[in-house]
Amino acid sequence: DEWKWGDVVYWKFSNGLDHCGIISDRKTKDGRPLVIHNAGRAVEEDCLTRWEITGHYRYP
Repeated sequence: DEWKWGDVVYWKFSNGLDHCGIISDRKTKDGRPLVIHNAGRAVEEDCLTRWEITGHYRYP
């Protein structure tokens, strides 16, 4: 799998700000991983491809 729970993802918002999240152990009905992030309030949601992905990291 390209994405595994615990992976860290970085995005670039359209306003140029960087943002990060952590891939959840839960998925959508279609199999997309949910992401835990905090852009104003902490949420777990289907937003992996909402913004431009600029980084993907996994702790070994």
